[in-house]
Amino acid sequence: MPPASRRWADTQVTLMNGSTSVTWPPVNWKELSKDQRLLELEYVAMTLTRATSGHQPFVERAELLEEFNFLALPGTVPLSPKKI
Repeated sequence: MPPASRRWADTQVTLMNGSTSVTWPPVNWKELSKDQRLLELEYVAMTLTRATSGHQPFVERAELLEEFNFLALPGTVPLSPKKI
């Protein structure tokens, strides 16, 4: 399921998981390529997931992206698990 559309240009949020906090979206996100936007999403998703487990979890990329698809920025490479 594709993520809901959000107005990321007008807002910035702090996501917290335990002692780990991440500000989203990145300040320069409009300057990033579609692929760089996806990479930022993957990095934040893995950072927050890792904060929960305390170690590098064994998680499929498609599952990670599905769980955090609400953070997808406009113009991000499509998050279809079939293409991952």
